[in-house]
Amino acid sequence: MLFSKFRDYADHKGVAIPDYLIAHEWDGPQSDSYENFREYMFEHFKTFPDGVSETFIHPSLESDELKGTSGVWYRRVWEHRLFADPATKEYLEGLGFKYINYRDLAAMRAK
Repeated sequence: MLFSKFRDYADHKGVAIPDYLIAHEWDGPQSDSYENFREYMFEHFKTFPDGVSETFIHPSLESDELKGTSGVWYRRVWEHRLFADPATKEYLEGLGFKYINYRDLAAMRAK
């Protein structure tokens, strides 16, 4: 796995990085509606392994400028909507997730 090579190099250099980098997919019914996307993501979160995981999103507010950048601009709007929703944070915390930043991660790795 390519990410494990980065992790090994980061460990060697004393740089804290997550254990896992996890993406999500857009191929399938999750791209049909926000509700499908939300359901897909809630199920996807259940598959995250134990440890420190990072997932990446490209959240954005809906705007004419955004709509001019891509035919799938709505994905960014849905990602923003999902992660701005307090119910998402509550759901993730119910799964045992804890939001951290890289400063927290560095402190965890230093122990």
